[in-house]
Amino acid sequence: MKFGLFPALEYAIIIGIAFFLLLNSIEDEARRDWLKPYSVDALRIWTGISLVALAVGEKLAPSALGQVFVAQYQWNFMQALGFNVFDDRLFVLSAGMVEAVIGIVLILGTTVRLAVLALSVIMAISNIVFIVQGNNEAALVEFIGHMPIIGIALLLLLLGYGQRLKITHAFSQQQAISSSV
Repeated sequence: MKFGLFPALEYAIIIGIAFFLLLNSIEDEARRDWLKPYSVDALRIWTGISLVALAVGEKLAPSALGQVFVAQYQWNFMQALGFNVFDDRLFVLSAGMVEAVIGIVLILGTTVRLAVLALSVIMAISNIVFIVQGNNEAALVEFIGHMPIIGIALLLLLLGYGQRLKITHAFSQQQAISSSV
């Protein structure tokens, strides 16, 4: 409450982890079996909310902070690839949009494994860039900060994307209701 709702949403991933652990540790076996399929959905959706909040809060809304970071660590590799129009502002905007889109895909539940794979590659590249630059301390901070997302990415890749709460199910249920009327 002290810092506001939006900064709190950046840590929504913790709510997803809590729901996942709670729904998988219910002592009553019948109730656990009934609720367990929702545990992956909760983890996926809250992680998506966290990613969207991080994209908006760190890259899209206050893009000046991202631009300072990109300039300080010389991360804008697009100019080296020949895209001279791609200044630091556009680079930060692109990074924020990619993070937001991956978060939205997780919330909606479509192509989750592909989105998680792309997210994992992006996070690995960020760590590799720090190591190549010789900034091992920043690489360690980045790795520790990404650990919850890395763990969730592994769970979503191995366990699936959650079968209960998907945007496609909402549309198919709506179509079934309208066709029966």
